Amino acid sequence: MKKVILTLSFLSLALVFVGTSANAQLATKIDADIPFDFVVGDKAFAAGKYVIRLRRTPSGAEHLEMRDSKNRVVYDAFAMPNGDPADKKPELIFDRSAGQAVLAKIRTEDKGFSVAVEKPATVIAAKEKKKTTGIGN
Repeated sequence: MKKVILTLSFLSLALVFVGTSANAQLATKIDADIPFDFVVGDKAFAAGKYVIRLRRTPSGAEHLEMRDSKNRVVYDAFAMPNGDPADKKPELIFDRSAGQAVLAKIRTEDKGFSVAVEKPATVIAAKEKKKTTGIGN
């Protein structure tokens, strides 16, 4: 009986490790050096180096996480598949809205994703107010 319990415990543990490693492989990492200020969702960011990770979720959307050069999570949201994969290497596609670059799409070798745009004009106005008044610095 002890041998059966030990064997089942070992198999259960092995399945946990296999599931964890399979889940880790479902992430896509993009190292980006963005040379201009930009907006993602409802947040504005300065030019710089960022790491973007996309992870599959059970709902079909991808979990989008963006980290700055200090490895801090600066943006966390969902991206929806749009069926527009990149030709060779991952790409970030920016649109222009009110003179500001807005991250609209992320294209990987497997899939393309749309990034939600949430009132970039409001973000731009708040950013400009910070610059002129010094509020929030």
